[in-house]
Amino acid sequence: MKQVCVFGMIVACCIATVRAEDMPDRSRLPVFDLGSIEVVGKLEPVETAATEKVTAEENTTRMIEDMAQAISRIPGVNLTVGSKNETQFMIRGLYQERVLVLMDGVPMSAPYYGDLDSAEIPLDNLEEIKVIRGNASVLYGPNAMGGVVSLVSPKPGDTPNFRLMSTLDQEGNYFGRLTHGQRLGGFYYQVSAGIRESDGWPMADDFDPVISEDGDTLEDGDIRKNSQFSQWSGSLKAGYEWEKSEVTLSGSFIDAEKGIPPTTDLNDRARYRFFPEWQKGAVTLAGRSWLSESVELRANAFYHQYDNVLRDYRDPDYSELSWESTYDDYSTGMNARLSWDASESWTLRAAVHAIRDNHESQADTSDPWEEYAADTYAAAFQADWKASDRIMLQAGISYDVYDFDTVKNIPGSTAAIASRSKDADDMTWTTLAQFHPADAHVLTLAISQKLQLPTMNQLFSNIEEFEPQDVTTLDPETALEYSVSYEFTPGTDFTMGITGFYYDIKDMITRPDRDGLFINLDSAEITGVETWLAYEPSTGFTGSLSYSYTDAEETTSLYGSRTMEYVPDSIVHADAGYRFGFGTSITVAATWRDDVIDYDDDAPRNVPDYSLIDATVRHDFDFGLGLMVKVSNVTDENYYQEIGFPLPGRNILLGLSFAM
Repeated sequence: MKQVCVFGMIVACCIATVRAEDMPDRSRLPVFDLGSIEVVGKLEPVETAATEKVTAEENTTRMIEDMAQAISRIPGVNLTVGSKNETQFMIRGLYQERVLVLMDGVPMSAPYYGDLDSAEIPLDNLEEIKVIRGNASVLYGPNAMGGVVSLVSPKPGDTPNFRLMSTLDQEGNYFGRLTHGQRLGGFYYQVSAGIRESDGWPMADDFDPVISEDGDTLEDGDIRKNSQFSQWSGSLKAGYEWEKSEVTLSGSFIDAEKGIPPTTDLNDRARYRFFPEWQKGAVTLAGRSWLSESVELRANAFYHQYDNVLRDYRDPDYSELSWESTYDDYSTGMNARLSWDASESWTLRAAVHAIRDNHESQADTSDPWEEYAADTYAAAFQADWKASDRIMLQAGISYDVYDFDTVKNIPGSTAAIASRSKDADDMTWTTLAQFHPADAHVLTLAISQKLQLPTMNQLFSNIEEFEPQDVTTLDPETALEYSVSYEFTPGTDFTMGITGFYYDIKDMITRPDRDGLFINLDSAEITGVETWLAYEPSTGFTGSLSYSYTDAEETTSLYGSRTMEYVPDSIVHADAGYRFGFGTSITVAATWRDDVIDYDDDAPRNVPDYSLIDATVRHDFDFGLGLMVKVSNVTDENYYQEIGFPLPGRNILLGLSFAM
C-alpha cells in the first residue's frame, strides 16, 4: 500500500505543478560527446548498417529498467540468465566477455571474468546506448571481437532539464529514476538517481512445484524463490567549456543486493546463494581541446571499482552459512583520441589506451587474499577518405598488448603460474567501404581482424589441479570477420536493412569440462543474416520486424564439430501499434527465440524455444506527463533461457514519466 500511495502522489504532483504552456519538448537531451570514443571531425567515421542506437526516450516509452532489457530486441542480440542470476548478452553468438562495454568511453568489464551483469546497469544516467555488431573501429580499443556496446550519458542543453520515470507492478515491486541538469554560462552540471526494489517476481501459472530428493521445495510456483532484489544508484557530472576547450569531472555509484534462485533441475545440485553486496563505482576526468581549426584532442583518465560478496548456504532456509567469498576489483587508466582534418576529403584519427586491472579475492573469510595485477595497452591509427560524393573508405590498424604484472597467494606451482603469466600481443585491423548508389541507399562492406586477450579467470582458474608440464601458455583469440550490409532510409518514418556476416575464429579459449584447465581448444565459424524494417510515423499505424539467423559451429579436438552453446538459430522480434492524434498509443510486441543447446560437460541438452508477447498502452499529456500500463508475458508462458532457471510469468506494470 505504501508503494501505491507514493506512486499516486508523484502523479498528482506532476499534474498539479506544471502548466502546458510552460512545457517545451524535453524528451531528448544532447549526448555527452566527450563520452564517445569517436572524434568526428569533418568526416563522420564509416559504420556498417549493423549499428543501432537506443535512446533514453525509447527506454522510457517501453518502461525499460536496465541495460540488458534496453538492448534485448536489437537484431543479433541474445540474452541468457543462469546459475548466478546474472544476465549476460551475446552478439552474433559471442558471449559478453568478447564484447567491449564502455560507459562514457571507460571500459566497464570486471577484471577477473571480463564481463559484468548487464541487468545491474541502470538507465538513470544514460541518454544513448550504441550497439555495434562486429567490425568495430580499432579506435575503441582491445577486446571488441563481438562488437561494442557504448553507453553515453546526457549533457545539458541551453535550457534546464528534469526527467522522471517510475513503475509499480502487481506484487508491489517498484523502480524509479530521475535526472536533472542545466547550464550556467560556460559551466554545466547533470545529476541522476535511481532506485529498484523487488520482493521477487511471479512464476507462470502452469509451473509445477519442484521438490528435491531431500524433500526441500526448490520452487513452489508462486513468487520465485530467492529472487528478491534491491538497488540504488546515483551520478554527478560537472563541466566547464571555454573558447576551444572543455573539461568535465564525473562520478557514479551503484549499490545492490540480490538473491540467486536455486536450480529447478533435479539432475543438478541445488545451491542456495545470495549477493549481500554488489557495488560498482567510477570517477572520470575528461577533456578536449582544439589544437587548431583542423586538429582536436580528447582524453580521459578514470578509476573504475567493482566489489561483490557472495554467500553460499547449506540449507534452503539460508540459515547455515557454508562460505562467503569476496571480490575487490578496480581498474585505472586513460585513453586519448586525436582527429586531424587533413583536407576536405581526408580525416586521420589516432587513439591510445592504457588500463591497469587489479583483482583481489578471498575464497572464504578465513582464507588468504589472492592478488592479481595486469596491464593492457593499445595504440591505433585510422584513416577515413571521402573518395567521391558517393564513396567513403576507411582503414585502421591497432597493436594490442596484455602484460600480466604480478600474482600473489595464488594456488599452484611457481612454474605453472609463470607459464600462464606470459605477455600476449597481436595486431588488429579493419577496412570498410561504403557506397551510396542513390539517395537513401547505402551499401557497406567490412573486413576485420579482431583480437581477444585472455582474462584472469581463464589464465589461473583450476591451475592448482595440474602438473606444471601440463600448463601451457594461452594465446589470444583471433577472428577474421567479414560483413556486407545494405540499408534503405527514404525518410524519417521508414527504414529497412539487411546484413550478412561470417566469422572465422581461431584459438578460442575454453576448457573441456567444468573442472578442466582453460586452453586454446576451439576454432569456430559463425555465419548469419540479420534483416529489419520499421515504420514509425508520428500518428497512425506503426510497426517493426526483425529476423536474425545465426549458424555457429565450433570444432575441438575432443568433441569434433558441434553447435555452439546457447546460440539460437533464429530470433524474431515484431511490433505493431497505433498512435492516436490525441496522445494515446497502443503497442503489442512479440519475440520468438529458437531452441538452443546446453552442454553438461560433453552431454548436449535442449533448451526449448519460447514466445513472449508484451502489450503497452500509453498516454502523453501536453505538459510532459506520460501514463502507461504494460503487461509483460501476456500469455504467461513458462520459459527458460538456461535449463533449471525459469523466468518471470505474466507481470503488470503501471508507469509514469515526466519531462520538463
